[in-house]
Amino acid sequence: MESLSEKLPSKKTLAIGGFAIVMLLIIFLIFYYASSNPTTAEVISKNGLTTSNSISTGGVLKIGDANALKNGAATLVMQGDGNLVLYNGVSPNWKPVQATMTSGTGYVAVINNMGVVQVLNGSSPVWTGATPAGSVAGTWFLKVNDNSTLSVVSPAGVATAYTLKVL
Repeated sequence: MESLSEKLPSKKTLAIGGFAIVMLLIIFLIFYYASSNPTTAEVISKNGLTTSNSISTGGVLKIGDANALKNGAATLVMQGDGNLVLYNGVSPNWKPVQATMTSGTGYVAVINNMGVVQVLNGSSPVWTGATPAGSVAGTWFLKVNDNSTLSVVSPAGVATAYTLKVL
Protein backbone atom coordinates (compact mmCIF):
# COMPACT_ATOMS: atom_id res chain seq x y z
CA MET A 1 0.00 0.00 0.00
CA GLU A 2 1.23 3.51 -0.93
CA SER A 3 1.92 5.98 1.81
CA LEU A 4 0.35 9.42 1.81
CA SER A 5 3.70 11.09 1.09
CA GLU A 6 4.06 9.04 -2.10
CA LYS A 7 0.69 10.31 -3.41
CA LEU A 8 1.45 14.00 -2.80
CA PRO A 9 3.28 16.06 -5.46
CA SER A 10 6.96 16.66 -4.87
CA LYS A 11 8.30 19.93 -3.54
CA LYS A 12 9.81 20.60 -6.96
CA THR A 13 6.44 20.14 -8.68
CA LEU A 14 4.78 22.47 -6.17
CA ALA A 15 7.48 25.10 -6.63
CA ILE A 16 7.15 25.02 -10.43
CA GLY A 17 3.35 25.21 -10.22
CA GLY A 18 3.48 28.09 -7.76
CA PHE A 19 5.96 29.96 -9.95
CA ALA A 20 3.73 29.47 -13.00
CA ILE A 21 0.70 30.86 -11.15
CA VAL A 22 2.66 33.93 -9.99
CA MET A 23 3.92 34.57 -13.53
CA LEU A 24 0.40 34.31 -14.97
CA LEU A 25 -0.85 36.79 -12.37
CA ILE A 26 1.93 39.24 -13.22
CA ILE A 27 1.20 38.98 -16.96
CA PHE A 28 -2.51 39.54 -16.30
CA LEU A 29 -1.80 42.63 -14.20
CA ILE A 30 0.51 44.09 -16.84
CA PHE A 31 -2.09 43.67 -19.58
CA TYR A 32 -4.89 44.96 -17.33
CA TYR A 33 -2.90 48.06 -16.36
CA ALA A 34 -1.85 48.77 -19.94
CA SER A 35 -5.40 48.43 -21.27
CA SER A 36 -7.04 50.55 -18.55
CA ASN A 37 -4.70 53.56 -18.77
CA PRO A 38 -4.72 55.52 -22.01
CA THR A 39 -1.49 56.85 -23.45
CA THR A 40 -0.88 60.60 -23.50
CA ALA A 41 -1.49 60.54 -27.27
CA GLU A 42 -4.89 58.89 -26.70
CA VAL A 43 -5.79 61.51 -24.07
CA ILE A 44 -4.79 64.31 -26.46
CA SER A 45 -6.82 62.84 -29.32
CA LYS A 46 -9.92 62.06 -27.22
CA ASN A 47 -10.10 65.56 -25.74
CA GLY A 48 -9.17 67.61 -28.81
CA LEU A 49 -6.08 69.03 -27.14
CA THR A 50 -3.74 71.13 -29.28
CA THR A 51 -0.75 73.36 -28.58
CA SER A 52 -2.95 76.37 -29.32
CA ASN A 53 -5.78 75.52 -26.87
CA SER A 54 -3.97 73.80 -23.98
CA ILE A 55 -0.84 73.47 -21.91
CA SER A 56 0.32 70.30 -20.22
CA THR A 57 2.26 69.57 -17.06
CA GLY A 58 5.62 71.25 -17.49
CA GLY A 59 4.22 73.75 -19.99
CA VAL A 60 4.23 77.48 -19.29
CA LEU A 61 1.85 80.24 -20.36
CA LYS A 62 3.97 83.38 -20.54
CA ILE A 63 2.92 87.02 -20.58
CA GLY A 64 1.50 88.36 -23.84
CA ASP A 65 -1.17 87.79 -26.46
CA ALA A 66 1.25 85.89 -28.68
CA ASN A 67 1.44 83.16 -26.02
CA ALA A 68 -2.32 83.03 -25.36
CA LEU A 69 -4.31 79.81 -25.52
CA LYS A 70 -7.21 80.13 -27.97
CA ASN A 71 -10.24 78.07 -28.92
CA GLY A 72 -12.92 79.68 -31.05
CA ALA A 73 -14.00 82.92 -29.35
CA ALA A 74 -12.30 82.00 -26.05
CA THR A 75 -8.80 83.20 -25.13
CA LEU A 76 -6.73 82.58 -21.99
CA VAL A 77 -3.94 85.11 -21.64
CA MET A 78 -1.30 85.86 -19.02
CA GLN A 79 -1.47 89.66 -19.07
CA GLY A 80 1.49 91.97 -18.59
CA ASP A 81 0.07 93.05 -15.22
CA GLY A 82 0.33 89.47 -13.89
CA ASN A 83 -3.38 88.61 -14.12
CA LEU A 84 -4.36 85.31 -15.80
CA VAL A 85 -7.63 86.09 -17.64
CA LEU A 86 -10.10 84.05 -19.69
CA TYR A 87 -11.81 86.21 -22.31
CA ASN A 88 -14.92 85.63 -24.42
CA GLY A 89 -15.03 87.26 -27.84
CA VAL A 90 -12.42 88.54 -30.23
CA SER A 91 -9.89 91.24 -29.35
CA PRO A 92 -10.38 94.21 -29.02
CA ASN A 93 -14.07 93.54 -28.23
CA TRP A 94 -13.52 90.68 -25.84
CA LYS A 95 -15.04 90.44 -22.38
CA PRO A 96 -13.24 88.97 -19.35
CA VAL A 97 -15.20 86.07 -17.82
CA GLN A 98 -12.69 84.56 -15.36
CA ALA A 99 -9.43 85.74 -13.80
CA THR A 100 -6.95 85.00 -11.02
CA MET A 101 -6.91 88.66 -9.89
CA THR A 102 -3.12 88.51 -9.45
CA SER A 103 -0.84 91.43 -10.16
CA GLY A 104 2.90 91.68 -10.59
CA THR A 105 5.63 91.34 -13.18
CA GLY A 106 7.44 88.28 -14.43
CA TYR A 107 4.51 85.96 -13.75
CA VAL A 108 3.75 82.75 -15.67
CA ALA A 109 0.85 80.27 -15.51
CA VAL A 110 1.46 76.52 -15.21
CA ILE A 111 -0.41 73.29 -14.49
CA ASN A 112 1.42 70.97 -12.13
CA ASN A 113 1.56 67.16 -12.13
CA MET A 114 -1.52 66.95 -9.85
CA GLY A 115 -3.75 69.08 -12.12
CA VAL A 116 -3.47 72.28 -10.08
CA VAL A 117 -3.23 75.55 -12.03
CA GLN A 118 -0.80 78.06 -10.53
CA VAL A 119 0.47 81.56 -11.26
CA LEU A 120 4.16 81.71 -10.39
CA ASN A 121 6.64 84.48 -9.74
CA GLY A 122 9.85 82.60 -10.46
CA SER A 123 9.26 79.30 -8.68
CA SER A 124 7.04 80.79 -5.94
CA PRO A 125 3.25 80.44 -6.32
CA VAL A 126 1.32 83.71 -5.98
CA TRP A 127 -2.02 82.07 -6.85
CA THR A 128 -3.03 78.42 -6.66
CA GLY A 129 -6.30 77.02 -7.99
CA ALA A 130 -8.32 74.15 -6.61
CA THR A 131 -7.07 70.58 -6.73
CA PRO A 132 -9.30 68.53 -9.06
CA ALA A 133 -11.30 65.70 -7.47
CA GLY A 134 -9.55 62.36 -7.76
CA SER A 135 -6.24 64.04 -8.52
CA VAL A 136 -3.37 61.65 -9.28
CA ALA A 137 0.17 62.38 -10.34
CA GLY A 138 0.83 62.42 -14.07
CA THR A 139 0.54 64.57 -17.18
CA TRP A 140 -2.42 66.95 -16.83
CA PHE A 141 -3.72 69.48 -19.33
CA LEU A 142 -5.36 72.88 -18.90
CA LYS A 143 -7.69 73.42 -21.87
CA VAL A 144 -9.54 76.47 -23.15
CA ASN A 145 -12.94 75.32 -24.43
CA ASP A 146 -14.69 76.99 -27.35
CA ASN A 147 -17.61 77.98 -25.07
CA SER A 148 -15.31 80.27 -23.02
CA THR A 149 -14.82 77.83 -20.15
CA LEU A 150 -11.76 75.99 -18.87
CA SER A 151 -11.24 72.33 -18.11
CA VAL A 152 -8.45 70.22 -16.71
CA VAL A 153 -7.86 66.85 -18.32
CA SER A 154 -6.48 64.06 -16.13
CA PRO A 155 -3.84 61.50 -17.13
CA ALA A 156 -6.76 59.06 -17.61
CA GLY A 157 -8.36 61.43 -20.13
CA VAL A 158 -11.21 62.67 -17.93
CA ALA A 159 -12.08 66.35 -18.49
CA THR A 160 -13.37 68.34 -15.52
CA ALA A 161 -14.64 71.93 -15.49
CA TYR A 162 -12.12 74.32 -13.95
CA THR A 163 -12.72 77.86 -12.73
CA LEU A 164 -10.23 80.62 -11.95
CA LYS A 165 -12.55 83.27 -10.42
CA VAL A 166 -15.81 84.14 -12.16
CA LEU A 167 -16.09 87.86 -12.89
